[in-house]
Amino acid sequence: MSEQPFITQKDYVDAVLDTYVSLPDTPNRAGRDDRYLAITWYCQGIALFQAKVGMLMATARRTFREPDGWPLQPIRSLRYFVGVIEEIQHSGVDESYLRYLQQKLSSVLAEKVSSEPAAVSSESPRRVHPTPSATK
Repeated sequence: MSEQPFITQKDYVDAVLDTYVSLPDTPNRAGRDDRYLAITWYCQGIALFQAKVGMLMATARRTFREPDGWPLQPIRSLRYFVGVIEEIQHSGVDESYLRYLQQKLSSVLAEKVSSEPAAVSSESPRRVHPTPSATK
């Protein structure tokens, strides 16, 4: 990855999946397809901050939409964010926008963390499926 050459695939995938499962209306655990999509983004060179901005931007759009709109279904897959991430890649944003979105959504993001059962391990829920070996 040109912008962050020091980040490993594992660290990238873990960060993407951690962000994904921390968002409101997303599952508490990432699935196999979510992991493979995150690996694909890494291989395509999508910057981690672009992936995070895309996920947070989509969450902001859902959160701050017109209150009298149709109820939205929960997000079932990381694929939900693909279009917004492509939009981010084409329009270009800087990392300060990521900080802005995190601040804007801080109360919404904290709600999911506080609503998780106390019995849940401190281990991240992203490690549901092993990362495929590159040598297969």
